[in-house]
Amino acid sequence: MSIDRRAAPKMRRTAWIGPALRTERGGMGRLSFASALLAAALAPWAGGAGAEELRCEQTVTEEVARLGRPPEVTTALQKVFLRKGAMRIEAADGSSIEIVRLDKERIWTLDPAAKTYEEVSFDDLREKIGKETEKLREDWPEEKLKQYPPSKRRIIEKKLGLVKPDVKVEEGSEARTICDLECREVRIIEDGQPRVDAWMAAREDLAQAAEAIREFSVLLELSGALHKDVLEALRRGWGGLPVDLTISTSDGMVSRSRRTLLTSIERARKPDPALFEIPEGFKRVDEGDRE
Repeated sequence: MSIDRRAAPKMRRTAWIGPALRTERGGMGRLSFASALLAAALAPWAGGAGAEELRCEQTVTEEVARLGRPPEVTTALQKVFLRKGAMRIEAADGSSIEIVRLDKERIWTLDPAAKTYEEVSFDDLREKIGKETEKLREDWPEEKLKQYPPSKRRIIEKKLGLVKPDVKVEEGSEARTICDLECREVRIIEDGQPRVDAWMAAREDLAQAAEAIREFSVLLELSGALHKDVLEALRRGWGGLPVDLTISTSDGMVSRSRRTLLTSIERARKPDPALFEIPEGFKRVDEGDRE
């Protein structure tokens, strides 16, 4: 399939570096949760029995703007391999690989050059989010929160679950052709700020995509980047293939946007189950073991 070049960002060939879902405070995490949405929507294409494998290429452009500093922009080329319940994302130059296994509730980050891998469980990530929330609660008692401007206070109150955001879903009226697919725009707005902007292809053979999202939505929860009400809006309203997807977040100090643009998609003629396993000869290392 060809891509609408007018929609493509200007790129420089940089590797996409793991490890998966290792979040920084206020950050998105390394694993693109935009890719998690992509995997969810592509799952019906990958075969109900899990025997068929889907392969695609995408660009991921991330912009980080810190208060008082010029934005930093990076663009990476990625290859994505998908079968039911499993996803592999690798840098185009092969320097880093991440494998997500929903059946094992594990994420593996591979370093092909060193022949090593790191492993993180879904439970590890849930525990980390819980600890970060407790730390935030300790750092921001009620009296301290009252001293902050309303806009900044609301950001923290939402993270602590003290207030609910106003979440709206908007549909665009115009169509655009990307990757030989007719796409329509869907936007999710949180408290007047754009959180998700997606150009989706709602073809007949993609009708089951909304159901597939429930399988992969755990990755979005584990990223901890979007409010649960925004995630719920995604689960309710998502349908079709997100060909061009931008997700934006802000904690008042750092604003991030991440755009995932699909550039090709095909079914593998000869599926390779080994793509979703740790290669023979790779040694497990912990995060603290890395230099």
